[in-house]
Amino acid sequence: PRCGQCFGAFEGCAALTCSRATCKAGFCAFCLEDCGRDAHQHVPVCSLNPSRSHYIDVADWKRIVDGERGRKLEEYWRGLAVEVQEKLATDGCVRQILRELRLGRLCATTTSRFAAGLVQLRGMGFSDERKMRTMLDTYEGNVERAAEALASA
Repeated sequence: PRCGQCFGAFEGCAALTCSRATCKAGFCAFCLEDCGRDAHQHVPVCSLNPSRSHYIDVADWKRIVDGERGRKLEEYWRGLAVEVQEKLATDGCVRQILRELRLGRLCATTTSRFAAGLVQLRGMGFSDERKMRTMLDTYEGNVERAAEALASA
């Protein structure tokens, strides 16, 4: 809801109302859209609601919401600098969250993404790991362009 309070589950109707006395916002259990005081009009037309009903089985709701969380997290991850991705990919808690959302491949992709390019750049005499990764990321793995940029820096 608009106050930022977290909720993890519900039973019954997907048109929710925040439990905080100072908020009481109506919001959708699927997309979390703030619907003012009442989300009943929105829930049946929500793009994430497969049944167009106000009610959904908790297991189905969790599958839908986890899919949406995963989609958003993957989009956010792809926008992070390579160094940040690599740091996060080594954190056990982050790895577990990504596995639970079936995104464990992001960690594997991050750690091996530029491995071959880094070997090539090291073979060319470059040694600044951070700069090499940045250039490989900038030039989408193109080793020749990364090497040119590193040489001219």
